[in-house]
Amino acid sequence: MADVFISYHVTPETTALVRNIADELESIGVTCWYAPRNVKPGAFVPSILEAIDACKVFLLILDEGANGPGYVYNETLEAFNRYKSEKQPRIIPFKLGTFPVMRELYFYLRSFHVFEGGASAETADTAKLIREICGLFDKAPTKIVKRGECGENVRYTLDENGVLTISGNGSMRDDAIAPWRDERETITEAKIQHGVTTIGDYAFLGCAGLTSVTIPQGVTKIGKYAFADCVGLTSVTIPQGVTTIGNCVFTGCAGLTSVTIPDSVTTIGDWAFADCAGLTSVTIPDSVTTIGDWAFAGCAGLTSVAIPDRVTQIGGGAFARCAGLTSVAIPDRVTQIGGSAFEGCAGLTSVTIPDSVTTIGDWAFADCAGLTSVTIPQGVEEIGKYAFNGCAGLTGVTIPGNVSVIPYAAFGDCARLTNVTISGGVTRICTNAFADCKALESVTIPNSMTQIDDGAFYGCEKLRRVAVPKNAKVAENAFSPNVYVERGE
Repeated sequence: MADVFISYHVTPETTALVRNIADELESIGVTCWYAPRNVKPGAFVPSILEAIDACKVFLLILDEGANGPGYVYNETLEAFNRYKSEKQPRIIPFKLGTFPVMRELYFYLRSFHVFEGGASAETADTAKLIREICGLFDKAPTKIVKRGECGENVRYTLDENGVLTISGNGSMRDDAIAPWRDERETITEAKIQHGVTTIGDYAFLGCAGLTSVTIPQGVTKIGKYAFADCVGLTSVTIPQGVTTIGNCVFTGCAGLTSVTIPDSVTTIGDWAFADCAGLTSVTIPDSVTTIGDWAFAGCAGLTSVAIPDRVTQIGGGAFARCAGLTSVAIPDRVTQIGGSAFEGCAGLTSVTIPDSVTTIGDWAFADCAGLTSVTIPQGVEEIGKYAFNGCAGLTGVTIPGNVSVIPYAAFGDCARLTNVTISGGVTRICTNAFADCKALESVTIPNSMTQIDDGAFYGCEKLRRVAVPKNAKVAENAFSPNVYVERGE
């Protein structure tokens, strides 16, 4: 709960004053409670009583509107009764105007020093008040250089030291341009206080100097691009309760070396951690069922990753260009490996594709130069274009019978590929499917084959002889001129 409870009679002028006082205190880590901002829906009185019971300071904004029977009087009485038995909260009256204090209210306030704030809320001088409260919490006041709203009940302050504090109750707005956008280069730390439930889209986009962020328990959503291109951010802990890491949330955070993802997260969005080049390891919890397109693409420092058993689909480009990734185990529930999922993972030497997989997308393992072997399960029905193109270390491959078509350039430019076995059931080999596999010496083509397209094996310099079914249609340049094509009976 909050450190300071602020009691006041609601007018536009006093509401503005209370917001400013709360802004000043919360910018240095002294949390505040005031109505209606912090009232729980449907629990007005219980919220007030709970907050008074928990606070260390009870700040009374005493203007003429508060000087009589009503909520302010009742709240003061509640705070005084607690102080009488527990010696806290510290009661601090802040008086606005020259009116005599109501006798009954004065009875409860006479033991406490009254701070004179001036003639009205609009002209109130809060400097001494702020210093007094800061001193109670061993804090030093700082100069606020910008303040304002970033949600219906959420406010922000930016102080002279570059600390951005977001406080209040409920969701941040999803602004395409954050209110502090013009000051983004000065922001070094972001403190999101308890009560804020979402981090808005684009909230900290491009805050290159941001090195530290505090995300409290209670936040359930981090919006798209929220921390994109925060190149100075080195670590982040996502709290329990967040269920979705949105699209592009941490994309371009090149300095990020570690991230903690809680087991409440079920979805990692598209491009969520893309181009986090400094990220060396990440633990994806078992709760995750979906890894979005390009989620970890370009994480060149990532050396290993454990994909949870509940994941059924690996998004397109999910781990593309993760050049440091050496091995990956794909769980048994995955049915589809998206296009470009592991494209350009030059350090990948082994991959286990489970029997559950039916589709390997376009470019899925293209340019995995270190991959020496791969077993394509019998259940695979579709292999995409360029799926294993440029896998220079691959020496042998067997195409299962459920794959009816070997598509364009699927295994092209696999420089060390020496033997290919194509199982019965495959009917067509498309253009450039095995083109420029210069080490290829042996190909087994089944009787089910009906068509071999132009350039399918062109440039396979070591291939000398191949047996093709009698009725199969073979394009004129399917093989290099030096290959003898033997027709079956």
